This record gives sequence, C-alpha cells and structure tokens, in this order.
Amino acid sequence: MGYWYSPSNGYHEGDSVYLDDIAAPARPSDDYVWQNGSWTLDPAKEENSIYEAAIPAGVAVVSTGTPTLNGTYSLSDAARGNIAATYVSIKNGDGLPGGGESFQYPDHGMVFHTFTATTFVPFAIAVRDYYYYALTQGQSPAQPVTIP
Repeated sequence: MGYWYSPSNGYHEGDSVYLDDIAAPARPSDDYVWQNGSWTLDPAKEENSIYEAAIPAGVAVVSTGTPTLNGTYSLSDAARGNIAATYVSIKNGDGLPGGGESFQYPDHGMVFHTFTATTFVPFAIAVRDYYYYALTQGQSPAQPVTIP
C-alpha cells in the first residue's frame, strides 16, 4: 500500500492509482497530514509536540529578590503536585513542609534551594501559569520566568 497524490482527487492512501497520480514521498510519521502537495505536521500534533517538549525541559526561574532561587525546576506530574500541595498548605495556614520558617526544594538538577512562604507562593504561581500556557497555547512559553 502506498500514498498517492492526485491533482484531481487529492491525497489518498491505497493501491489504486488514478491516471494523474504521482507517488508521494514517504509519510514521516502519523503526526503528518498531506496538504498542498507535501507532508505537513498536523497542527493539533504540533501543539502537543511543543507541550511534550516543554514539560521535560522544565521551567527556568529567575528571582529578582532572592537570586539563590534561580534555577530550572521540574514540570513533572509529581513536581507540580508537590508544588500545588505546598502552595495550598501555605495559603490554608498549615505552614511549610517540616514545620519551620523555611524548607529546601530541589530544582530539575536536584540542587536544593531554600524557600520561605513569602518566596514559595510566587514561585508556585509562576510554575502553574507556565504549565498552563504550555498546555493550552500551543507555543513554547517565554523563559525564564521572573518572580520577586
């Protein structure tokens, strides 16, 4: 079975060949669709591929007030869950992990950074917004993300 393009019949897949058919170049993957005589990345797949690339890369964070927080942080499901849980605990008055005035949180490379409730809240919001933007906008969000 092959891929064929016919100016009069458009793109089709199969063994039947029309008089004006030309053999199409090999389809790169299922993520491509035939458009205007060539393979083009399906726009829906393109959005997913940007999202899929952004998540493993993490989010670069630059803090203008606490430069020791600068780093690239994970956007994995587990990391986002931990960030969200810590944010909720702070906002509900339950304090920080470990019960102290500060706690250590690792970046993507497992370098630990010292956060307080005051520095963690804007960090959590920035990570949330970056992830949301990557998921919904179909384009790679700008980096680094700046927090106070």
